[in-house]
Amino acid sequence: MRLFVYNPLIDNRLSGLGFSLTRLALIPNMGPNERSVGTEGASCLTDPKAELVQSTAGTTRQRLVDAAIGLFAERGFATASIREVAREANMSLAGVYHHFNSKDELLFEIQRESFERLMAPLNALPSSAPARQRLEMFVDNHLSFFSERMTEMKVLSHELEALSGPMGAKIGTYRFRYYRFCLDAVTDLLKERGRKAVDPYVATMSLFGMLNWIYRWYGARREHTPHELGRQMLTIFLQGIEDHQDNGIG
Repeated sequence: MRLFVYNPLIDNRLSGLGFSLTRLALIPNMGPNERSVGTEGASCLTDPKAELVQSTAGTTRQRLVDAAIGLFAERGFATASIREVAREANMSLAGVYHHFNSKDELLFEIQRESFERLMAPLNALPSSAPARQRLEMFVDNHLSFFSERMTEMKVLSHELEALSGPMGAKIGTYRFRYYRFCLDAVTDLLKERGRKAVDPYVATMSLFGMLNWIYRWYGARREHTPHELGRQMLTIFLQGIEDHQDNGIG
């Protein structure tokens, strides 16, 4: 299991993976993107040509991101080159560098966008929501998102530790927030069930293992919708908690 593995609060178990509180502390809190609003009475008129240029630039960037996702999934981030991304996107190398300064920036964009879209529905859920509801939302959201983005899921799963420096630290922050949402829901659920012998870390990582492995088999056998799949996975997971016997486990 390689996704979302940083947790400084549980016995320092993951300290060997290259993350640290010091590293994360350097990254400011990342709230939702805010759009600045002009002063009251300001003109709402915009330049159509400027809008067209902006739209075209956005489309070009997305074409590059899509090309990079396919190549990184097929060849791996370390092996694929920026020149191959340009060729796949049917662009010149100079055109690629106009939008992205490096291959690292392309991977960062893939990871950043994925985590922000994953977290958006979870951020809308009140923190006071019951643990079971939070866990159901997490599983449904995860499977719904990645069932339509199997190639992206493969890249996200395999290349999360590929970035270093400030970009790697920012992705580490995203990972921690996503992981922590799940961990908190599992921890609260275990408390409600009185399962003191069940380690929240082990339970959480086991759930991630179930969820993240679908890219290896779900695309070929779509016998269930993502929602149905989530219900079955969650039932297996919850019954494992609810039917667990404390004897012999310490």
